[in-house]
Amino acid sequence: MYEIMSSDEAIRLIRDGDCICVNSFVGIENPVELHEALFRRYERMQSPRHLTIISSAGFGVWDEEHNAEGYIREGAVDRLICGHFGAMLSTKKLVLEDRFEAYNLPLGCISHAIRAQAGGLPGALSKVGLDIFVDPRQEGPGINRISIDDSLVKHVEVDGEEFLYYKLPKITVALIKGTAADRKGNISFDDMFMSGDALSICQAVKANHGKVIVQVDRLVDTPSRPRNAIIPGCLVDAIVVAEPEQRNEAYTALTGSFEIPYEEWNVWSERIDTVSTKPAKNSAVGNIRKAAPATLRYFKEQGVTCKVISGDSVETVSGIARRAGVDNWDQCIDMSKVSKKEISEVAERYTVFGRVTPEQKKLLVKALQKKGHTVAMTGDGVNDVMALKEADCGIAIAGGADAARNVAQLVLLKSNFEALPKVVAEGRRSINNIQRSASLFLVKTVYATILSLAFIFITAPYPFEPI
Repeated sequence: MYEIMSSDEAIRLIRDGDCICVNSFVGIENPVELHEALFRRYERMQSPRHLTIISSAGFGVWDEEHNAEGYIREGAVDRLICGHFGAMLSTKKLVLEDRFEAYNLPLGCISHAIRAQAGGLPGALSKVGLDIFVDPRQEGPGINRISIDDSLVKHVEVDGEEFLYYKLPKITVALIKGTAADRKGNISFDDMFMSGDALSICQAVKANHGKVIVQVDRLVDTPSRPRNAIIPGCLVDAIVVAEPEQRNEAYTALTGSFEIPYEEWNVWSERIDTVSTKPAKNSAVGNIRKAAPATLRYFKEQGVTCKVISGDSVETVSGIARRAGVDNWDQCIDMSKVSKKEISEVAERYTVFGRVTPEQKKLLVKALQKKGHTVAMTGDGVNDVMALKEADCGIAIAGGADAARNVAQLVLLKSNFEALPKVVAEGRRSINNIQRSASLFLVKTVYATILSLAFIFITAPYPFEPI
């Protein structure tokens, strides 16, 4: 049976060594008050400690002083397992300083592994992650030097097919953010845009005889209808009522709670029409960088063949290539229909490649190299890592994934490919200077050698003396 508690009382349910699973989506739907209470308790008692925290989508709020940042920074956590670290500003710095173990697993695979625990299974099979960084045959999920736990992801074969087997530590505490709790303890998510893994997390915790702690905005007397109750009251141990955070119109639009009065419908209809006809600033389809055609023309003039490789649909990629000015943009192919044996043939024939897997990107690079080409590869994500490592020159952008930057020979600090012609010019200048210096020293060496041979037979002294 659940109890209504203060946040400080509820946090006492957490013990040293517990494995906490947080239901959140990066900076949204975080049980902030529960995190703050955990930090307060740790400051006073130095407990709970040696914690493991799991979150499929991460739980930072882009603020070093709020949410879980405080108690993680002070040393309460020994291990983090997340699908996203970007919003945890101080935590990701500590990860790189090897302050605690940190593992980066695909978001969906964490969700499936949680559901497996909820169903009494130890882990979940998936093809997601094969041949990219999380695959233990590549780098594995650890993202610093002390993260060496090889039990989280294993490569296995089932009926002749390859899979990755994802297995999480047993979850013993759930920290959940909901909207309301009724008098039976049922939790609804009415004013929230997602419920995420909430139910699966609670089921997994109960399967492991743990504690479920839920932060809500309010209590209601009327029992929730079954279809509206995301978490049944029988799974809940503690309910904490906290003042809801201020939310802007963008958030309420996500939740579906943004209402437009009837008399404003025409105004909003005009606004939507205006916005929908504008190209999106951050959309690859709606916005081609102004310098892109000029950059591509430069490389064409230098005898460089540009090929476009993407995981998106071939129609989308070829359309972007056409607008950017890529030659032969219509010579495109859907790589989901191409076997490994055919890659060598299609690599030279086509210009645009859609639906390309990480392994196929690497194989395309190798195929072009075997045909005598020097290959430069540009990329920004973990799916590009294998190809970047294989290429003669790997180029990443500063705004891309850490894994891509780490394997690249060249990182564009302003994330702008307009700089590449200048890079080429600088490289050629260096090569020309080396050639000139080499020519000078070669002439000097030949001249000195001829003189030396000549003065073996001439009785006159050698005309030069070492300094």
